[in-house]
Amino acid sequence: MLLTAPVILLVEDVLTKEYLIRIWQPDDKYFNILVAYGRESVRAVTHDLRTAGFRNVFGVIDRDFGTSNCDRWTQVLSNEAVFILPVFEIENYLLDWNALSHVSNDFSHKRNTDVICKRALRFAKQLLWWFSCCRTISTIRGHLVADFPSFPGLDIRSRRAVLEFIENQKWFREIESRVHTLIDREKIRELIDKSIEMTNGYLESGTWKAEFSGKEIFRMLRGYLVNGKYASPEEMDLDLAKKIGDYQYEQSSAPKKLLALKRLILQEALADSPSTIQEE
Repeated sequence: MLLTAPVILLVEDVLTKEYLIRIWQPDDKYFNILVAYGRESVRAVTHDLRTAGFRNVFGVIDRDFGTSNCDRWTQVLSNEAVFILPVFEIENYLLDWNALSHVSNDFSHKRNTDVICKRALRFAKQLLWWFSCCRTISTIRGHLVADFPSFPGLDIRSRRAVLEFIENQKWFREIESRVHTLIDREKIRELIDKSIEMTNGYLESGTWKAEFSGKEIFRMLRGYLVNGKYASPEEMDLDLAKKIGDYQYEQSSAPKKLLALKRLILQEALADSPSTIQEE
């Protein structure tokens, strides 16, 4: 499979796979999109397969509270080959008011775009403290595990070697001071205040649709649009995401960044056999 598929793309979950398949039509036929179930799995499997010589393997992960690498996707292409989205997570691309209004009739009654947008914004404002708490915890975790050691090579053959390997790690040398800093209540208060200021800034600037947790807002809207519980929440999320993807493809309104990513990957993967696309 790895040898014959033009492009192997690893993603975090089924929703991402089904959404990309739809907005990348008709070029989706060049992609075999595999679900790795988690960002670290995407990174690890992509790295291992590319190291083994499968240069047609790539990965896509959510940005979450980290930093996107979209400004250097061209360089990422031939290096780590894992693309970090420029929005918080894939569900942020599903916060398409026109698409949600259009497909709402398939589930219940037709919902107006303005009503959907206002409901989403109202819910985002309700998430202010929750989202700020999540950001603060993410900041603390990042500070504590930064430079966390990877597994050693195979030359570890004694207790002394194990001890020396761990003691020589930057993380081990700094962990005590890092923990000491973070058990200071004033420091935590500073982190919370900074997070609240940042989150409020997203609401005031109108960038919340890209910077907030798209998954939580999308799920709230799905509950509003889908009349009744005909399946599990995950299945209903997936059905709605598929319809949004189909609508965006039909209306040529799919996110430009994702379309650009598709072209970038195809250009790289099919560089040695450009006739593959032409013949089809």
